[in-house]
Amino acid sequence: MLVSTSGAGKYASALAASLPYQTGMTSSGFMGQSDGWTDLAGTSNCGSSACPDFTMNYTYSAATGGNTVQIGLLDLSNGGAVDLSSATSITFKLVLSFGQSSNSDAATSAEETLQGTLNDRSNMLATYVTQ
Repeated sequence: MLVSTSGAGKYASALAASLPYQTGMTSSGFMGQSDGWTDLAGTSNCGSSACPDFTMNYTYSAATGGNTVQIGLLDLSNGGAVDLSSATSITFKLVLSFGQSSNSDAATSAEETLQGTLNDRSNMLATYVTQ
C-alpha cells in the first residue's frame, strides 16, 4: 500500500492494489523533483551517462508536506501464481482512499477506508462517506 500524508499528518491518501507491488519498486516523491515520472523520464540524477535511462533510481519511502507523487510497479505474476508467458489478460483492483483526522492519524483513517473497499465494492461509497 502506498500512503502519503501531509506534513502534520492530518490528511492522507492511500493507494492499494489487489496484486502486490514489486519489491523495491515503489516510491513517494515531490512532483517535478523526486517523483517517479521525473526519475524514469528525467534528465538529471538518472544514474547513467545516457539520460533518460528509464530506470527507477529514487526509492523514497515517504514525502510529506508538499505536492507528492507516488509510483509503484505491480507484480503482475502475483508472486508467481500467474504464468505471464501464457496469460492473455490480468485483472486486478486499485483503490484510492483519503483520510482526515484531528488527532494526526489520517493515514490510519485512509487505510481503514481501503480495508472496507478493496475486496467489497458493494459498500465502497458508504464506507468512503463514513470515513
